[in-house]
Amino acid sequence: MNETTLEVPPGQPTLKITRWFDAPQHLVWKAVTTPALVQRWWAPPCVELLSCEMDVRVGGAWRFLTRSPQGEVGFRGEYREIAPPHRIVQTFIFEPIPDSVAIETMTLIADGARTQLVVDVVHPSVAARDAHVASGMETGMRQAHAQLEAIVQELQRAAA
Repeated sequence: MNETTLEVPPGQPTLKITRWFDAPQHLVWKAVTTPALVQRWWAPPCVELLSCEMDVRVGGAWRFLTRSPQGEVGFRGEYREIAPPHRIVQTFIFEPIPDSVAIETMTLIADGARTQLVVDVVHPSVAARDAHVASGMETGMRQAHAQLEAIVQELQRAAA
């Protein structure tokens, strides 16, 4: 079974997320860049994704608004680099802390019929990185990635 891993190097403002998907690169790309599909997987089951706005182009913006038992919260950013079907560089802002801008680089690495997703995140400080990790993001990310796996499997069946 594919598992999401999170690497948090001590003393560095970075983290690394990796996950293998049993699907070709172009289908994983489609699932992470198509708003109607992202709407179905991005938030874990305990969180409702109220809106999913994505203008997937260099200089385009994205914004997700979620609702959980703790209330509504937004996430947003700007696309800095788009290289289909294997790389996106974007900013990531948790709206309650708008001055803490992280840079995310997502890379999709093709390996035959499988694809490895790698997300490298650089925060402005170790404290900002640690707050991100302490937010419970790892559990939610694992749940969201399991949902993403189901979406890419659905796309694969439809393409067969």
